[in-house]
Amino acid sequence: MKIKNCRERGLYGIADTEKLTNETDKETKQAYMPFVKESIKNMLESGARYPFIKKVSGATFKFQLTGHLHLADALQGYWERNRKEYTHRAKSDYRALYIGTIHQLEEETYLNGYDNQKEIAELELYLEEKMHRHKANRNMSMLRAEVKTCITERTNKDISEEDFEDQMEELIQKYAKTTSEERAEKVLNDLILEEEKLAGGRGRTASWRDRRKKRLGLSVVGQEE
Repeated sequence: MKIKNCRERGLYGIADTEKLTNETDKETKQAYMPFVKESIKNMLESGARYPFIKKVSGATFKFQLTGHLHLADALQGYWERNRKEYTHRAKSDYRALYIGTIHQLEEETYLNGYDNQKEIAELELYLEEKMHRHKANRNMSMLRAEVKTCITERTNKDISEEDFEDQMEELIQKYAKTTSEERAEKVLNDLILEEEKLAGGRGRTASWRDRRKKRLGLSVVGQEE
């Protein structure tokens, strides 16, 4: 299956890929490390990272591969510096193999247009991405429960409007540690509006997000400062 536009798949981490396909531009093709560094930097700054490897079970295969000393030294050094993350050296080495294989398949997609999505999906089955997703869902459930409790307390006059705003600000700062403050603010604003509707409220003249900006002395879009 050929892919006319690989970027439609939402692949991340490769900038100016058209340059890499230019067979006459040897200098650009050789200078790959700046692209690697920039893609990893963007990935980490976005809150993502390469996942770890699950405990792989099932049929095994003996790779016909003899590792050179410089490769063995690099993998050994990485494992020694990250022993807390890995139970044994093999898990570290497997992670490098999985990540490298996925990258190589993606490269083939960009260069030759071959769709490796099935092969990549099978590799991803052994990556621990679900753990991160489940943790994110748990965080969202806890955040929703706290918002619902605070709205109920405010409705029952157990806390003042100012106390409510203070608690929402505290939630933003806590949640922002796992994402960005802008993202945390948007998520919390959506949760507040949703829970207020579920609680039977008529809504407010301005969203909580706008009220927060006014409180912090920030300009609100569509309104004068």
